Amino acid sequence: MSPRVTIVTRTKNRPLLLARALQSVNAQTFRDYQHVIVDDARNPEPIERMLEGLDSEGRDKVLLVASAENTRREGVVYAGLSASHLQYLCIHDDDDTWEPHFLEKTVAWMDTHPEAGMVGVRCNLVKEKVEGTEIVELEKAPLRPELDSFTLLETSYANYVPPIAQLFRRASVDRLGFWDSSLATQADWEFNLRMLADSPAGFLGEEPLANWHHRRQSENELDNSVVSERSGHYNQNLLIRDSYLKRSLQQGDTGMFATVLAQQVCIKTLREEMNEKLQNAEDSRQMIHASLVKTILGQQEQLSRLHEELQEIKVANAEVLSVVKDLQSYQYRFRRRWNKLWGRGK
Repeated sequence: MSPRVTIVTRTKNRPLLLARALQSVNAQTFRDYQHVIVDDARNPEPIERMLEGLDSEGRDKVLLVASAENTRREGVVYAGLSASHLQYLCIHDDDDTWEPHFLEKTVAWMDTHPEAGMVGVRCNLVKEKVEGTEIVELEKAPLRPELDSFTLLETSYANYVPPIAQLFRRASVDRLGFWDSSLATQADWEFNLRMLADSPAGFLGEEPLANWHHRRQSENELDNSVVSERSGHYNQNLLIRDSYLKRSLQQGDTGMFATVLAQQVCIKTLREEMNEKLQNAEDSRQMIHASLVKTILGQQEQLSRLHEELQEIKVANAEVLSVVKDLQSYQYRFRRRWNKLWGRGK
């Protein structure tokens, strides 16, 4: 069959992570896709050698293109969008992964919901680190497991459905315009706001179908920007909210949506402060618990030593009693003998 899904992967000098991403895509049960790899380093030879390791079917599905020079990170995807124009679109960055049924289930949902502009899935947040040529998983858990929908209201607070967990209808993307390439970060979140304000979105929440990988590495090329550039993401988030607020005021409306965005900043700040206080309280609780455990263990050790000393005293007492009994027996025998001798002397 002809391909129906464009998969765009941005990569830059991260062969270890890209190899894992290629495996993630090649393992999909849905096979009608074209995988566009955008080489932001514009150094194709290492990637071409890596592609030789794929089977013939997997290799035929890959298209390697280079990003334009002086392109900001959020604009790199446009080289992929220009190279492939199919019914659906998704962004699979080189450091993230899918479960094998991601495309199968998201495409099936979009096929039966033509009114929707995109669909999101439940996603795992994976914390990991790179040690030499090994990727070491540290922690893995669902991201916001209480969420069961992909809504504008929740997204206005924060982006809980990252790009790796989304499939877009290309017609909707072309109509609205995709990520704002002028933004340093947060372009995916800003686009989600526009898409959710325009079209319904689905959410597949039965099981995690995507994995959003976070790393904090000393090497910049291996880190995850959400982790390593947290302050930059936060500042860009504020600038986007500010631009919506200014636009609504310039248009002379009441700015309901911009007001919501502004309020969400306050809510987000309060929630983060509350979470920080809760974490501090939990840290204090753990410290107190550790101190109590240490004290109890110390007391148990003292009791154990006292018990051993008591046993030693009991043994010593038993030995003393044995000696006393021996002396008493000796004294008794001595008296008898003395009495016998004394009687004979008379």
